[in-house]
Amino acid sequence: MSTTNNSETREIGKKWYREPWAWFILTPLIVIVIVCFIYGSVAWRYADDRVVDNYYKEGRLINARLDEDLLAGELALSAKLMFDASIGELAIILENNAQEYPDAIYLEMSHASDQSQDHKITLQHVAQGHYQAELDRELQYRWYLRLRSDGKPPPIDTADAINAADDVWRLRGEIDFSKQSSVTLIANW
Repeated sequence: MSTTNNSETREIGKKWYREPWAWFILTPLIVIVIVCFIYGSVAWRYADDRVVDNYYKEGRLINARLDEDLLAGELALSAKLMFDASIGELAIILENNAQEYPDAIYLEMSHASDQSQDHKITLQHVAQGHYQAELDRELQYRWYLRLRSDGKPPPIDTADAINAADDVWRLRGEIDFSKQSSVTLIANW
């Protein structure tokens, strides 16, 4: 009688974490929590930073930006961009039908997936239609390019944006440095 009583006390006194059925039920739940934490942290860290918060303001500015493209088309602008990674230099040959060239032009380079790598390069006029600038970093992968005659971003107010776009032109394009080191931008209109 004492032996049965002793084994019953041992069964009743067994800790929950020593039961195989408890781990059979808890293991999938623990794995799910860990996987959700990993996915959540990856999504938070690598969030899509290309999404614009204020669609209304962006929509109002589309006319001003199209005016910049139209002006580039009227001037018959084209630009050949040549990136020389060996000496860290960017050269641009700008051609237009007006034969007037600004003292400086601005190249906005937007990285295809990481907004923190976006940067703006100011190019100085060195000869008739020739511009140069030094590159501050090695460029790789795919980039979106916007060559502008004005270094300021378009104004937020629609009326100001339309007035400011009277003498501002823009050329757009893209380049993939794994495939090429030069690109020609032509007015889209």
